[in-house]
Amino acid sequence: LPADQISPRAAQLLLGIQSLNTIASGTAIVALATARNNQTLTREIQQRLTALGFQPGAADGIWGNRTQTAFNAF
Repeated sequence: LPADQISPRAAQLLLGIQSLNTIASGTAIVALATARNNQTLTREIQQRLTALGFQPGAADGIWGNRTQTAFNAF
């Protein structure tokens, strides 16, 4: 995938979605810009990254350097 996209599996893990069908039958790709520009979605991703043991910083809804670094490590 290009660096500016999240795979369906990554979106599933980060957002706690139980079924890939929830993300358009497991074939959709979520643009990373969608998360970066949406504070609620960014906050959810930050919380999931923290729960998975990554260090995105505060779950403040701002996609900063720490969130990007944690996402890259994920």
